[in-house]
Amino acid sequence: MLIEFSAENYRAIREKQTLSLMPDDIARLEPPHHVADTGIPAAPRLLLDACLFGANGSGKTSFVDAMTFMINFVHTSSQRGSSDSIPVTPFILNPKWPRRPSEFEVVFTHDGAVYQYGFVVTRSAVLKEWLFCRTNGARRWRVIFERSWTAKDKSYDWKPVSIVKGESGRWISNTRSNALFLSVADQHNAGGEIKSAYEWITRHFKTFSTMERGNFGSGYTTSKLKEEAWNKRIVDFMGDVGISLKKITVESKSIYETSMFEQLNKVGQDILKQQIPDGELAIVYFFRDDDHETSMPMWIDMESSGTKALLELAGPILDTLDKGSTIVIDELNLGLHPLALQNLIAMFCTPEVNPRNAQIIFTTHDPSIVELAFVERDQVWLMDKNNKDFAARIVSLTEFEGTGTRSFAKDYLQGRYGCVPSIRRKL
Repeated sequence: MLIEFSAENYRAIREKQTLSLMPDDIARLEPPHHVADTGIPAAPRLLLDACLFGANGSGKTSFVDAMTFMINFVHTSSQRGSSDSIPVTPFILNPKWPRRPSEFEVVFTHDGAVYQYGFVVTRSAVLKEWLFCRTNGARRWRVIFERSWTAKDKSYDWKPVSIVKGESGRWISNTRSNALFLSVADQHNAGGEIKSAYEWITRHFKTFSTMERGNFGSGYTTSKLKEEAWNKRIVDFMGDVGISLKKITVESKSIYETSMFEQLNKVGQDILKQQIPDGELAIVYFFRDDDHETSMPMWIDMESSGTKALLELAGPILDTLDKGSTIVIDELNLGLHPLALQNLIAMFCTPEVNPRNAQIIFTTHDPSIVELAFVERDQVWLMDKNNKDFAARIVSLTEFEGTGTRSFAKDYLQGRYGCVPSIRRKL
C-alpha cells in the first residue's frame, strides 16, 4: 500500500529521522470505512482510495506517467545494454530544469514493514539510489543500501560499507551505471527486504492511463475473458456498475477480416499491422438476452465509450482487489456515468468486496463523487501549478480550514481551492 503522510511527516522521513504517526496525526482518518488498519505502528492506517483534482495541464497525467516510468524502470533496468539511454523525460516548462536530474521516490507497506525506495537519474546514468526499511516494532529506519555517484572519484559511494562485500558485492559489480541495483540484485535472486521491495513495485503497484484504453486485442481484461471463472466475474462486475449482460464471448479473427481494418487508410492499416504482427485480433461480443443462440451479439466497438472503458478497467480492478495491490488510474471518470464511477470507487470501501485492503488512486474532473457519504476530506487532493516556475503542487483538502465535502463541487468549480482553468470568456 502507498502510504499517505502529512507534509511534516514526509520531511521527517526524507531526513531519516525517527518517525511515528501519533493518534493526533491520524484522527482525521475517521470514520473508518475509507481506511485500512495495517497492524504496523509506523503507519497504522492507510487510505483505501484517493482522488486527485486539477485543471487541464496542471500535471495530473505527468504525475501518473512518473509512476509508470518508475515501475517500468525497476522492472527492466537490469536488462539494459551498456550503451542504452534511460528513457526519462525531464520537466521542460522551466528552462533550467531539463538539464537537471529527475528524482523518483515511493513509500509503501509490504510484508509487515514500511519501505522507502527511490533513485535520481539522468538520461545516461543513475546518480543516486536508496532503500530504507522499518520493520514492525522498530523505532528507526534501517539502511538496506544507498549509493551516490561521486564525480571526483568517478565511482559510487555505497552504504552501509558491509554491502560491498560477499554476495552483494558481486551484485554491485554487475550493476551498470544505467541500471538500478534493486533490479540487478533481484535478478540474482536476492532475498529479504530487496526482494520484498522489488516485488511490491513490480507486482503490486500498477498504473492505468487513458492511452491504454481501447486496446481490446491484447488487453488484460480480454485475456481473462477466455477463462470461464473470470468471464463470470467480469460479467458480474459490469452488472455492479450498471451494464447488464448475460454473457461475453471472445473470438479470434484476422484483422484483415474486420470492418475496422477496411475503414482505415493505408497509414492506419500499416500501424495496426505493426501493433499486431501475427494479424490475430481478439473480438469481444456482448449478449444481453438469455437466449444466446437467437439474440444479436453486440461487438464491443459498437458500444459506448463508457461501456468500453468499464470493460477495459474490469480486469485490472478485479486483479487489484484480489491481490490487495495499489492501482493508479488517470482520468477514471472518462466516459463513465457518475453513478457508475461512484459504485466503482465504493468497491474499495466495502470490506466484503475488498478484504485485502487494495487501494485505488485516480485523477478526475468530476467533483460530484466527493459529495458521497463515503468520501472524506482526507481522500481529496488538489493539484495546481504556480506561476513562477510552473511546478505542480499537490495539497490535501484538509489543509483548507472550514471546508467539507457536501459543498465541494460548488466550492471547487468556483475556484475556492484553485486548481481550475482560467476561463477568459465568461458565459
